[in-house]
Amino acid sequence: MNEPAVDGDLTVVMYHYVRPLQQTRYPQIKGRTVAEFRSQLEHLRRNYRVVGVEEVTDAWRTGEPMDGGTALLTFDDGLIDHYTHVAPILADLGLPGAFYPPAQPLLERRLLDVHRLHFVLASCGDAAALADGVDAWLAEHAPDVDVPSCRAEHAHGNRFDPAEVIYVKRMMQKVLDRPVREQLAGELFRRWVSVDEATFAEELYVSVEQLRLMRSAGFHVGSHGGRHEWFSALSAEEQRQDLEASLTALTAVGVDTTNGWSLAYPYGDHDASTRDTARALGCTLAMTTEVRPARPGVDDALTLPRLDTNDVWFRRD
Repeated sequence: MNEPAVDGDLTVVMYHYVRPLQQTRYPQIKGRTVAEFRSQLEHLRRNYRVVGVEEVTDAWRTGEPMDGGTALLTFDDGLIDHYTHVAPILADLGLPGAFYPPAQPLLERRLLDVHRLHFVLASCGDAAALADGVDAWLAEHAPDVDVPSCRAEHAHGNRFDPAEVIYVKRMMQKVLDRPVREQLAGELFRRWVSVDEATFAEELYVSVEQLRLMRSAGFHVGSHGGRHEWFSALSAEEQRQDLEASLTALTAVGVDTTNGWSLAYPYGDHDASTRDTARALGCTLAMTTEVRPARPGVDDALTLPRLDTNDVWFRRD
């Protein structure tokens, strides 16, 4: 997809994994290769003025159109890729970037269920068999779960994943109670990936010290929640606790949250309670995963749409 630069619009681009995929232990992880990432940045530099969060925040505060076609680059999940590959390339090209680490892996060095599942999917190679295995495990360990109803409701593919993958993701992300999904995620990870979660987490996530270095180089660091939860599945109090945990992480990195802070909703998910709580805690900019450009004076500052990297042109390896 090659979008023209539209005067006054902002194109927010979302990234997760950026790594030399074929040279890693998990080449099936869904992400950008380093070469693809660099080619996409070159495209963005030619067609957009790449800006930082501060300029975007000012534009939404005043409601004034952005100057020309502009782009904001965002990087979710606090992955080591962002320190090892992304930040050096951005610095080399003189481009700003905004990084959104969840608090729990950053501060506690614990592997999130969402990343357990990413690497299980990248390792097992058979989504249908994995979905059947999840159902069999639930029949034995959580017999109260209505598996046929869950299949009917959640086994529907989207533009990125087939139905079986979406079904497993939804069960592991929001349908199952936390203790059940954590137990299941742990068992799947041990079976398909590794028995040493602590070492895996240490290798997967960026550290506080690395994020401090990235901030000192001029990069923005914002919130991606505490535990990478679907906010709309949490109570208002649970949402507040999760957001407050994320602010603790930002403080550890050296972010002065008293002057405002930015948020990338995990999964792009939020509700009125999320927005009200984030605003009350001082959030000045927040991003969803609605796929379209954003426009000052039209879109709310706490519901900015955001494109996936796959929605933007890049040269395949």
